[in-house]
Amino acid sequence: DGAPLATVRLENFRDGLEDLAYAKLLEARLAADPGAPWAEEAKRLLAVPDCVVKSMESYTYDPSVLYAWRDAIADLIEKGEKK
Repeated sequence: DGAPLATVRLENFRDGLEDLAYAKLLEARLAADPGAPWAEEAKRLLAVPDCVVKSMESYTYDPSVLYAWRDAIADLIEKGEKK
């Protein structure tokens, strides 16, 4: 019927799109309040730490590292909402 099947590959693609959306939200929060106390941490996280990914061939296999990075971005997005 043309509907995509739930596969690991499709789930990973969705997760990547969610990561991009988080990054764009954090960029917007940072642009709105560049002098915020959390601004330096936001810049560090938006650069994607080497512990998450260095290149297309060098990245973490530990999901807890990726989840910690995502959670840190989410926390900063929430801080940017509170003014």
